[in-house]
Formats: sequence, C-alpha cells, structure tokens
Amino acid sequence: MEQVEFIRLAPQLRGRAMAIAQSFFSSEEEAEDVAQETLIRLWKAWERVASAEEAESLTVRVAKYECINVWR
Repeated sequence: MEQVEFIRLAPQLRGRAMAIAQSFFSSEEEAEDVAQETLIRLWKAWERVASAEEAESLTVRVAKYECINVWR
C-alpha cells in the first residue's frame, strides 16, 4: 500500500478502531487511547500492508489486542 493511500484511509480505520474500543470500554478516553495506538501500529506497518481490505482486517485485529492490553 502506498503512503498516500494509507493517509486517505486513516480516518476510516480510526473510526473502525474507535467502534471496537467503545464496544469493550465505556470510557471514551480509553477508546481514544486504543484507536490512537492502533493507528500508530498501522502507520509503522503501512509498507507491508497490500490493500485497503488487509488494512481493515489488520485494524480490527490490532484494536482488539490493544483493548486486551488496556484491560490488563
């Protein structure tokens, strides 16, 4: 995936991460932290992501793992 494409998809990916985090937590602050950490991890890996669909599935996976980490 090109960097420009990732930047274009970032708001959508952030929204997906926020939705997942809000289903885990009632706190908006914790959900925001999860979404932010998810996007940071995705940004570090954007060169290895092949498509928008892969970015979406990776967002779900990373957000869920981040929720578990915050919960611990």
